[in-house]
Amino acid sequence: MSNYGYIGKDGPTQSFSTFSKKYSYKISKATGGIITHDKVFTIHTFVSDGTFRVSDSVSSLDAEVFVIGGGGGGGSSANSGNAYSGSGGGGGMAYKAMSLKSGVNYSITVGAGGAGGSSYSASGTAGGASNFNSQLNANGGGAGSTSGGGSGGSASGGSVNVSGGAGVSGKATGTGNTGNSSDRAPGGGGGGSGNDRGGHGGRGGAAYYCGGGGGGGSDYGRTGVGLGGQGYFYGGYGGAYSRTSTASDPVVNGVAGGGDYGGAAGTVDSGDPRPNNGGGGGTFGGGGGGSGDTDGYPSRGGAGAQGAVIVRYRIG
Repeated sequence: MSNYGYIGKDGPTQSFSTFSKKYSYKISKATGGIITHDKVFTIHTFVSDGTFRVSDSVSSLDAEVFVIGGGGGGGSSANSGNAYSGSGGGGGMAYKAMSLKSGVNYSITVGAGGAGGSSYSASGTAGGASNFNSQLNANGGGAGSTSGGGSGGSASGGSVNVSGGAGVSGKATGTGNTGNSSDRAPGGGGGGSGNDRGGHGGRGGAAYYCGGGGGGGSDYGRTGVGLGGQGYFYGGYGGAYSRTSTASDPVVNGVAGGGDYGGAAGTVDSGDPRPNNGGGGGTFGGGGGGSGDTDGYPSRGGAGAQGAVIVRYRIG
């Protein structure tokens, strides 16, 4: 009999078969990933490539599998007046309820988030694809550029397959475009603006572990800054020279997407008086925001959030 230790000072040695339900939530029925528990599920979260394996003590396991692609990075604006760039698209999302067998190594691939553009007029990079055992696949979101926003990543193999919210183009004048939203996939980033507030990031599907898009960079924010979209975690807000039509408000630096695995905000050079960078995509898979106007320094787009593969099953 396998021992699991003592319950209480003088309690009896427990086996799995006699282990109290009060404590059974602490026992996982599989290995792989970062293992956490809530009051309903045991959750295996893969943030890098790995293997999921059902314990030998369990013949099969009824589980839900979520596969999320990495978000695309936002572009960097040109070295000119009223410059702007487009945002990255959110990664795709595939979901399926599955019966997983013991003795099988289920291979996991996790897509990286796309980087923001690194220099004047540079496009971001696309997010990477995530995959569960070559059965469920979610592609990464497309990259933003000075000519437009990145496409949302596609998905396949699941009972639910949803493309991520698309990124959007920036605008030379007026409020930036809002990134596209999704109820079941990550949101796209907001577009940058050359002389006003950057666009808000698109909403992601929180119930499917999908993050919101990063906010677009502004110049004069006038009515605030480009905010990150809601989701499992919010996207980061974009930077701005000022939140009003004058320079009386302090400079705002864009921030990374929310959660431990959100995308970084666009890099700001030391001494840059007008950062106007894009916000990072939110955990998991949110697209990065585009960048706003610049004045002698590169204004860079935010990075997309990395993807994930999540396997969860009911406690008990």
